[in-house]
Amino acid sequence: YLFTFTPELRAILEGFPEFEAASERISFGGLINHQNSQTTTPFVGVAVDPFTELKVCPRMANNVKPGKGRFLEPGKDKRAIIDTAKVDDIPDADVGASVDLSRPVPKTAQKNLPMKQGEYFQVTIGQTMAEGLTRVVDGRQVGVKLNDEMVVLGMDVNGQQHSLTATLVGIMDLPNPMAGKTLANLSIGAARTLLSAEGKSTQVVIRLKPEAKHASVQKRLNERFKPFGLHVKTWEELGPFSTIITLQDIIFSIVMVVIIIIAIFSIMVTSLMTVMERTREIGALMAIGYNRSHILGLFLGESAVIGLAGGLVGRLAGMVMVSLLHAVGVTFVIPLNNYPIIIRPFFTM
Repeated sequence: YLFTFTPELRAILEGFPEFEAASERISFGGLINHQNSQTTTPFVGVAVDPFTELKVCPRMANNVKPGKGRFLEPGKDKRAIIDTAKVDDIPDADVGASVDLSRPVPKTAQKNLPMKQGEYFQVTIGQTMAEGLTRVVDGRQVGVKLNDEMVVLGMDVNGQQHSLTATLVGIMDLPNPMAGKTLANLSIGAARTLLSAEGKSTQVVIRLKPEAKHASVQKRLNERFKPFGLHVKTWEELGPFSTIITLQDIIFSIVMVVIIIIAIFSIMVTSLMTVMERTREIGALMAIGYNRSHILGLFLGESAVIGLAGGLVGRLAGMVMVSLLHAVGVTFVIPLNNYPIIIRPFFTM
């Protein structure tokens, strides 16, 4: 399903007033090998252009938590690297202990160094995948570390097997255990090299302005893209769990309505008991000149104060509880899955 995102297609997108950004992607599958432990596992690859992807999905970089490396950096697929075969041939080549010969070298460190055009590919993998690539070698445990070499194997568009070496730059902390076990992010240049698909994509992700009506934009885009054999889908259509979430929201709404009805009847019964238990006080007040509206106001005022105080106490208790659950996390295991999900609730205004 490869296609070329031509300037003509981009111009059509940019002609829509609701358009904000677009990014090309390639989705594919293959095997990934950790060189140090010599372990291999299948993976689902999502190759992106780091520069444009973060304009469309700015939170994607948050999958790599502090201390776990970084997300893919743009512009590093093709870089000048040191030609190690020629370093010894140049007397004044200033290599220096701080220069890593296996990585792209900044211009400030390129003093008299013989350079050549080379490839430096990047990859990020899920935490569960990284743990699965750990192996005991010669009595010691060899695990995945940042800057390790990963060999990515895949089948190109002609059915030929290809491989490339990529540097592990980040380990992703993904809430979905299956994604953490199988997902790998590469730069789109690496995927195109691996798949012999220069200039091709499998999809283009579009970001619209916040006020845009998605259904209307989708309909108009489909009309414009139909001659090109392309189809536009919303995230809800692509997400297999969106219908589950909708059903869950309906069930929760029904439960909330039932809870509210029970709470209303409880308040009514409590208020009625309060009135029935104070018939003598009500008679005494009426005897000294209070009318019915005054007495009704007293009861309503009392109920309002109790309700307000109870609401404030309940809100404070809820904030404390949610804050504690966010710090500790709630461990949840999906049925038929061995990997737990840690849910961290938080407030939205």
